[in-house]
Amino acid sequence: IQLQAIPAVLKGGDLLAGHYDEWILDPRQKVRERWLAALGVLVRKNRAATDYESALRHALSLVVAEPLSEEWHREVMRLYHLNGQPSAAERQFNLCRRALADELQVDPSAETVELLDKIRQEASAATSSSALRISPGPLTTKPITATCMVSTPGYRSRHAGIAARRYAWIRSASSWK
Repeated sequence: IQLQAIPAVLKGGDLLAGHYDEWILDPRQKVRERWLAALGVLVRKNRAATDYESALRHALSLVVAEPLSEEWHREVMRLYHLNGQPSAAERQFNLCRRALADELQVDPSAETVELLDKIRQEASAATSSSALRISPGPLTTKPITATCMVSTPGYRSRHAGIAARRYAWIRSASSWK
Protein backbone atom coordinates (compact mmCIF):
# COMPACT_ATOMS: atom_id res chain seq x y z
CA ILE A 1 0.00 0.00 0.00
CA GLN A 2 1.36 3.40 -0.89
CA LEU A 3 1.68 5.92 1.89
CA GLN A 4 -0.93 8.22 0.35
CA ALA A 5 -3.47 5.37 0.21
CA ILE A 6 -3.20 4.42 3.88
CA PRO A 7 -5.80 6.91 5.21
CA ALA A 8 -8.37 5.41 2.84
CA VAL A 9 -7.91 1.99 4.44
CA LEU A 10 -9.94 2.85 7.56
CA LYS A 11 -12.50 5.29 6.19
CA GLY A 12 -15.16 2.85 7.32
CA GLY A 13 -14.00 3.07 10.93
CA ASP A 14 -12.28 0.70 13.33
CA LEU A 15 -11.63 -2.93 12.49
CA LEU A 16 -14.88 -4.86 13.08
CA ALA A 17 -16.51 -1.85 14.71
CA GLY A 18 -19.43 -2.79 16.87
CA HIS A 19 -17.85 -6.06 18.00
CA TYR A 20 -16.43 -6.05 21.50
CA ASP A 21 -15.30 -9.63 21.88
CA GLU A 22 -11.98 -9.94 23.69
CA TRP A 23 -10.17 -11.48 20.69
CA ILE A 24 -10.74 -8.46 18.43
CA LEU A 25 -9.51 -5.76 20.83
CA ASP A 26 -5.75 -6.21 20.28
CA PRO A 27 -5.88 -6.55 16.46
CA ARG A 28 -8.23 -3.53 16.31
CA GLN A 29 -5.84 -1.47 18.43
CA LYS A 30 -2.82 -2.49 16.31
CA VAL A 31 -4.58 -1.51 13.07
CA ARG A 32 -5.69 1.76 14.61
CA GLU A 33 -2.19 2.58 15.88
CA ARG A 34 -0.70 1.87 12.44
CA TRP A 35 -3.33 4.05 10.79
CA LEU A 36 -2.65 6.91 13.23
CA ALA A 37 1.10 6.54 12.74
CA ALA A 38 0.67 6.62 8.94
CA LEU A 39 -1.42 9.77 9.18
CA GLY A 40 1.26 11.31 11.40
CA VAL A 41 3.89 10.51 8.76
CA LEU A 42 1.71 12.15 6.12
CA VAL A 43 1.29 15.27 8.25
CA ARG A 44 5.06 15.57 8.80
CA LYS A 45 6.00 14.87 5.17
CA ASN A 46 3.44 17.29 3.77
CA ARG A 47 4.39 19.98 6.27
CA ALA A 48 8.08 19.52 5.43
CA ALA A 49 7.20 19.94 1.75
CA THR A 50 5.18 23.07 2.65
CA ASP A 51 2.02 21.37 1.38
CA TYR A 52 0.09 22.76 4.31
CA GLU A 53 -3.34 21.97 2.86
CA SER A 54 -2.61 18.24 2.62
CA ALA A 55 -0.96 18.27 6.04
CA LEU A 56 -4.04 20.00 7.44
CA ARG A 57 -6.39 17.44 5.91
CA HIS A 58 -4.48 14.57 7.53
CA ALA A 59 -4.10 16.40 10.85
CA LEU A 60 -7.86 17.00 10.94
CA SER A 61 -8.36 13.25 10.46
CA LEU A 62 -6.13 12.69 13.49
CA VAL A 63 -8.14 15.17 15.58
CA VAL A 64 -11.34 13.36 14.64
CA ALA A 65 -9.76 10.03 15.62
CA GLU A 66 -8.18 11.40 18.82
CA PRO A 67 -10.25 14.42 19.91
CA LEU A 68 -8.49 14.67 23.28
CA SER A 69 -5.01 14.93 21.80
CA GLU A 70 -3.86 18.49 22.33
CA GLU A 71 -0.80 17.68 20.24
CA TRP A 72 -2.95 17.23 17.16
CA HIS A 73 -5.17 20.20 17.96
CA ARG A 74 -2.00 22.33 18.15
CA GLU A 75 -0.80 20.94 14.83
CA VAL A 76 -4.12 21.83 13.21
CA MET A 77 -3.92 25.32 14.72
CA ARG A 78 -0.39 25.78 13.30
CA LEU A 79 -1.43 24.52 9.88
CA TYR A 80 -4.48 26.78 9.75
CA HIS A 81 -2.24 29.70 10.60
CA LEU A 82 0.36 28.69 8.00
CA ASN A 83 -2.50 28.50 5.48
CA GLY A 84 -3.37 32.10 6.34
CA GLN A 85 -6.47 31.21 8.38
CA PRO A 86 -5.83 32.44 11.93
CA SER A 87 -9.55 32.62 12.72
CA ALA A 88 -9.83 28.91 11.87
CA ALA A 89 -6.89 28.29 14.23
CA GLU A 90 -8.82 30.06 16.97
CA ARG A 91 -11.92 27.97 16.23
CA GLN A 92 -9.76 24.85 16.52
CA PHE A 93 -8.53 26.03 19.90
CA ASN A 94 -12.15 26.43 21.02
CA LEU A 95 -12.97 22.91 19.80
CA CYS A 96 -10.00 21.59 21.77
CA ARG A 97 -11.02 23.51 24.88
CA ARG A 98 -14.60 22.25 24.62
CA ALA A 99 -13.53 18.61 24.09
CA LEU A 100 -11.18 18.70 27.08
CA ALA A 101 -13.77 20.40 29.29
CA ASP A 102 -16.60 18.05 28.30
CA GLU A 103 -14.64 14.81 28.55
CA LEU A 104 -11.96 15.47 31.16
CA GLN A 105 -13.06 18.65 32.96
CA VAL A 106 -9.65 20.24 32.29
CA ASP A 107 -8.43 23.33 30.46
CA PRO A 108 -5.97 23.24 27.55
CA SER A 109 -2.32 23.11 28.52
CA ALA A 110 -0.16 26.21 28.76
CA GLU A 111 1.57 25.15 25.53
CA THR A 112 -1.73 25.21 23.63
CA VAL A 113 -2.75 28.56 25.10
CA GLU A 114 0.69 30.01 24.27
CA LEU A 115 0.36 28.84 20.67
CA LEU A 116 -3.02 30.57 20.38
CA ASP A 117 -1.53 33.77 21.82
CA LYS A 118 1.34 33.61 19.33
CA ILE A 119 -1.08 33.06 16.44
CA ARG A 120 -3.18 36.01 17.59
CA GLN A 121 -0.11 38.25 17.86
CA GLU A 122 1.18 37.26 14.45
CA ALA A 123 -2.26 37.61 12.88
CA SER A 124 -2.57 41.15 14.19
CA ALA A 125 0.98 41.91 13.03
CA ALA A 126 0.18 40.38 9.64
CA THR A 127 -2.50 43.00 9.09
CA SER A 128 0.32 45.53 8.90
CA SER A 129 2.70 43.21 7.00
CA SER A 130 1.90 40.24 4.80
CA ALA A 131 4.51 37.81 6.16
CA LEU A 132 3.50 35.03 8.56
CA ARG A 133 6.26 34.42 11.06
CA ILE A 134 5.06 31.38 13.00
CA SER A 135 7.29 28.41 12.40
CA PRO A 136 5.76 25.13 11.29
CA GLY A 137 7.11 23.56 14.45
CA PRO A 138 9.92 21.09 14.90
CA LEU A 139 10.53 18.64 12.09
CA THR A 140 12.10 15.78 13.95
CA THR A 141 12.72 12.23 12.93
CA LYS A 142 10.75 11.16 15.97
CA PRO A 143 7.25 10.18 14.87
CA ILE A 144 4.38 12.27 16.17
CA THR A 145 2.00 10.01 18.01
CA ALA A 146 -1.67 10.53 18.62
CA THR A 147 -2.50 9.56 22.17
CA CYS A 148 -5.23 10.21 24.63
CA MET A 149 -3.86 12.31 27.48
CA VAL A 150 -5.28 10.24 30.32
CA SER A 151 -5.33 6.70 29.00
CA THR A 152 -2.99 3.83 28.63
CA PRO A 153 -2.41 2.58 25.08
CA GLY A 154 -5.61 1.09 23.73
CA TYR A 155 -7.79 2.24 26.59
CA ARG A 156 -10.19 4.36 24.55
CA SER A 157 -10.78 1.76 21.84
CA ARG A 158 -11.19 -1.08 24.35
CA HIS A 159 -13.63 0.88 26.46
CA ALA A 160 -15.49 2.93 23.88
CA GLY A 161 -18.33 0.42 23.63
CA ILE A 162 -18.62 0.08 27.38
CA ALA A 163 -18.68 3.85 27.83
CA ALA A 164 -21.34 4.24 25.13
CA ARG A 165 -23.51 1.57 26.75
CA ARG A 166 -23.09 3.14 30.21
CA TYR A 167 -23.95 6.57 28.85
CA ALA A 168 -27.07 5.20 27.14
CA TRP A 169 -28.09 3.42 30.35
CA ILE A 170 -27.54 6.53 32.47
CA ARG A 171 -29.62 8.62 30.07
CA SER A 172 -32.43 6.06 30.03
CA ALA A 173 -32.29 5.63 33.82
CA SER A 174 -32.45 9.39 34.37
CA SER A 175 -35.53 9.63 32.18
CA TRP A 176 -37.38 7.32 34.60
CA LYS A 177 -36.82 9.67 37.56
